[in-house]
Amino acid sequence: MLAVGALVLVALAAGTVVGMRLASDGPTEVATPTTTTIEASTTTTTAPQRLSYSAEELASEFGDAVWRVEAFGCDEVWTGTAFAIDEHHLVTNHHVVSNTTRPSLVSRTGTRMSGTVIGWSQRPDLAVIRADDPVELWLEWAPADELREGQRLLALGYPVPATDFTATPGSILSFQARTGRREAVRTDAAIDRGNSGGPALDSQGRVIGVVTEMAPNLEGFQLVPLVFTYDLLGELIDGFVAAPEEPVVDCGALDGGIPQQGPDEPDTWSSDADTYGDHPMLDELWEQCEGGDFQACDDLWWLAPPESGYERFGDTCGGRNEPAGWCIEIYERG
Repeated sequence: MLAVGALVLVALAAGTVVGMRLASDGPTEVATPTTTTIEASTTTTTAPQRLSYSAEELASEFGDAVWRVEAFGCDEVWTGTAFAIDEHHLVTNHHVVSNTTRPSLVSRTGTRMSGTVIGWSQRPDLAVIRADDPVELWLEWAPADELREGQRLLALGYPVPATDFTATPGSILSFQARTGRREAVRTDAAIDRGNSGGPALDSQGRVIGVVTEMAPNLEGFQLVPLVFTYDLLGELIDGFVAAPEEPVVDCGALDGGIPQQGPDEPDTWSSDADTYGDHPMLDELWEQCEGGDFQACDDLWWLAPPESGYERFGDTCGGRNEPAGWCIEIYERG
């Protein structure tokens, strides 16, 4: 799997950059009441709430909630995308900011401010940033159970090489689901490195999910971007906001800009491997999971082809329980 964040590697020696590597229909309206208070008297007026926007209108109306992330740390500079979820908090990917907890945030108009990472998770790949200054616009989440195959979406972000604000249209191809939850959306949107951490919006401007990574389609030609929904991320996000704690950066754990997460992540998602004996790396994770390594169980579920025996074995923590979430949370942290 490929992380979608842009990584700009810079050797910072005596303040000099000595090298650089890039890796990293007509709208409908409905009247809704709003309340205005003037000199202790309350009056009700009517403001239009749009039920559908064109792609151009989505970018215009909601683009100011989307920020470029510049992460300077571990002698490297990485870029990616974040979006505001309230006046002070923005969501991005862990791999975008894993080299620093004090990233810079840049708006599409060039406004710059600082932020502090108040929580992150390698898997799912998530980080929450608290902005030093309040933002003027933020986004709401789309309920995952309302999403449909074929539904159009618009990804907003700052892909390389230009890292300019970009609007990328696409549609929902299918879902990655577990325990009845739609945890990720597969899309055909032509997103690229640097879009990591950005939002994919529905036609109402709500966040379908966070653009995170791409799964190679081994039987075809197209990379399949994965967009992770609030169903997967919501509990973590709410927890970071409620109990902020600045994490510790480990430069030694970074491998080419991507945090090391145990075994190398192969291109398995679209393979025809189904059960033990079909794929050497997945077999190794199976054995580790069966032996009580619950991180291996989670890795197996994450890397296994959808609806395969490998996925089911990892999802049940090696046959120990019904699917109930992350095995390491159930058995080691719960």
